[in-house]
Amino acid sequence: MSLSTKQLADLRHDLTSLATISYDHLADELLDHYATLTEENMATGQSFHEAGTAAFHAMGNGIGIQQIQERYERVTRHQIRGRHIAIEQSCLMWPTVLRTLLVGVIMAYLILAVLPPHFAKLLPGVLVLSPAFVLLIAGVSYFWQRDSRKRLVWKFIKSQINAPTMYITLIFILSSTGDGTLSSFIRVGFAILSTVGNLFLTVSLAQLTRETFYYKPIFQR
Repeated sequence: MSLSTKQLADLRHDLTSLATISYDHLADELLDHYATLTEENMATGQSFHEAGTAAFHAMGNGIGIQQIQERYERVTRHQIRGRHIAIEQSCLMWPTVLRTLLVGVIMAYLILAVLPPHFAKLLPGVLVLSPAFVLLIAGVSYFWQRDSRKRLVWKFIKSQINAPTMYITLIFILSSTGDGTLSSFIRVGFAILSTVGNLFLTVSLAQLTRETFYYKPIFQR
């Protein structure tokens, strides 16, 4: 027995008003399961109201639906974290690791030998902030597209950015002087390492923003 458009709208209203669902695509999956259970109950002779009430109870009511959403978030976060680790590992494999080292050598050369002192500070300073740029771009994309599947990716990227450490490193770089002393070389070395590290993090997070993660919930029958 197929449900009418109005009946489907009523089920969606019940689903979203009796449970807090934060993800549009998950709401569609829940509605599809809710409608299927309702149709099965109506096939036994129950009225639409009785069938819908029994179906909602079979899904665990509001608590059961929240548990489904929590499981969805937990599994998706695990997928995102695993994918990020895989991306980082791929960056350490040949020949990617060679390119990373070459970038470090080029930056060291620019900082120590080519760029004027103020530009020598500006380059690592900008790259230290580069993960924040990825967060901004990912946030704009998420809020612009209104794609709830990107929400957990954006939250993961946000969790990977240690703002206090980033700003302290930036202040340290901008306040350092190239006076040729040992401490100056140590500060430059720290600037290079932090710059390469943040560039590495930026590349891996930027690649993560291009992917969409989706976990299809499994409903108990």
